[in-house]
Amino acid sequence: MALLKPENSGQITGGRAREQAEALAIKALGFLAADEELLGDFMGQAGLSPDSLRDAAKSLNFLNFVMDFVCSNDTVILNFAKSEKIRPEAVMAARLTLEGRRSLESHE
Repeated sequence: MALLKPENSGQITGGRAREQAEALAIKALGFLAADEELLGDFMGQAGLSPDSLRDAAKSLNFLNFVMDFVCSNDTVILNFAKSEKIRPEAVMAARLTLEGRRSLESHE
């Protein structure tokens, strides 16, 4: 997977941008899960209980919500980007890529 390294331009590149964005969103979920407070905030905003999290994760829009949550807080986005050794702009680019998919799905 050719996600950004710190010296890159800030965008996900290649023909597989959507797949890369989804993979980054899955990593973001793992990042949230590793921090009990962040996971609690995420689940509270999503209206999820521990029991409903697994079912919610099957939704097409779930990864969009994960990225929306990560990108809604400067500290979270910076810490996540640092943990992945990518630029914060790459996280935003992934969010926008997933947002584009969500927009297309809503018109079908």
